[in-house]
Amino acid sequence: MKVIELRIEPRMNKIVEKSETEPKFVARNESLISRDATRTEEEPKKQLTLGERDNYLKKIEAQIEAKRNLLLEKRKVLKRTVKENQFLDGVKSDYEKYHTFIVNEKQNQIKAMSLLNNYIGDIMVSGKLTEQDIKNSKEEQNEIIRQIEKIKKDLDEIMRE
Repeated sequence: MKVIELRIEPRMNKIVEKSETEPKFVARNESLISRDATRTEEEPKKQLTLGERDNYLKKIEAQIEAKRNLLLEKRKVLKRTVKENQFLDGVKSDYEKYHTFIVNEKQNQIKAMSLLNNYIGDIMVSGKLTEQDIKNSKEEQNEIIRQIEKIKKDLDEIMRE
């Protein structure tokens, strides 16, 4: 009966066969534990039959194939994620530009309303208004102040986002 020693060479990624006179089977690889490595010195070495050896090799090959498929799938997912992230970076950039634009618009609205409020106040102080005009001006000022407060509230909400 011819016994073959098989070694999986990690650097060459292939199985090397070597005939020996002493019957023995050893599978060596950094990721695999050979049957010899799990035995204590008191235990006798179990010889694998040709069928057992073939089954053992099939299991190893199946594990290698499964690992390869897993790595290929992870690579696909990684490529997809990178593309999505690039798209999301563009969306984020657009959102930040829009956010900045809205903040600037709200600040400009506050400035414009404050200017109107000051103008109405100056007209009322000038003394050239009738009692009805003064009353209308005060109502307008109150409305402007309410609008300024509303715009400030909106601006605060936008800034918190």
